[in-house]
Amino acid sequence: MERSLEHTKYPDDVRKKLDTAQKNVESARRRIEDANERIARDGEVVPVAVGLFMWHERELVYFSSGSDDRYAKFYAPTALQHEMMSRCLERGVTRYNFYGISGVFDDPEDDGRGVLEFKQGFNGYVEELPGEFTLPVSKLRCGVSDLAHKLLRR
Repeated sequence: MERSLEHTKYPDDVRKKLDTAQKNVESARRRIEDANERIARDGEVVPVAVGLFMWHERELVYFSSGSDDRYAKFYAPTALQHEMMSRCLERGVTRYNFYGISGVFDDPEDDGRGVLEFKQGFNGYVEELPGEFTLPVSKLRCGVSDLAHKLLRR
């Protein structure tokens, strides 16, 4: 005899967890159905995300990536990062460098906020390194160059 969960009495916290799990299952089923429809329409291999990575014996540096917004709900950029992190583990590389961020941490409206949050979603941490600087060898030449840039607005 099969009993429905609807008629079973559970404590509120267990009921909330069950409801959340059921919603997640329904959402996954809808995504699978959508994926099957897209495969039938677009084919089995679709370039939905791409990334530029550079290997070093001790580090993998992730420079840049892009993705097709039409497939955003399939989380291709996340899958790409997971794949590259797995390859790091296979090679014994212990450092995964997500590379640049805007450096603005206290403005939720900053254009780079989504990039920062995506990278922090992998339990990453920020390492602040010195940026670009100029060490004038000849103060006169440097001054003339700075003045020329200001005058030409470049």
